Amino acid sequence: EFQYGMRSEGYDGVLKHEPSGGGSVIVPYVIANYTLWIGLLEQERKTQGGKVLNLPRGYLDPGEEHFETAQREMREETGIEVVRSRIKELGEWPSNPNSADYDTSREGEGVHFYAVEFLAPEEVWGTSYNYVDTYVFRKNAIHPKEGNAVAERIFSCKFYTWKTAASSPDQFTNAGVARLLEKLTSWDREKGKTEVEIKIL
Repeated sequence: EFQYGMRSEGYDGVLKHEPSGGGSVIVPYVIANYTLWIGLLEQERKTQGGKVLNLPRGYLDPGEEHFETAQREMREETGIEVVRSRIKELGEWPSNPNSADYDTSREGEGVHFYAVEFLAPEEVWGTSYNYVDTYVFRKNAIHPKEGNAVAERIFSCKFYTWKTAASSPDQFTNAGVARLLEKLTSWDREKGKTEVEIKIL
């Protein structure tokens, strides 16, 4: 849905409204060797200049809830099926990707962020013998859904250090990493730990 006209800010422009105000982002992660690793897709995105690293994400299909979108995007873009109980919501508030152009004024609208933890070495493994520079899923391959135009432009899914992911030029990835870090520190505080004891930081 697009609207054009005088904005409440006092200038004219285009305002875009997506179903439910936006889509969902899911952050796959692993904690191994006292390091937080984030699962990123190597994907062809012409609007970002070619191949980029970013988190699995997408818009809602008709009738979908944000959670269902996150679960579906994980499956379609990586081939990995994740059961509902493993997926955790990151933050109470949805995000507006571009407040100048996107309308997320209705309650609960905006981009929602989720996370799913994978375990090493049961589900993922390091790609080097003595020095781990990335982790990959045990199958060492991804199987994006055929017929999905976005998924078919995905070349790989690997786990990179959170600092690498946080420095991605993709703003959804930056936001996902930030929300995950905040959530991990909150979860550890609930268990009686302090931020100083969280070695991954």
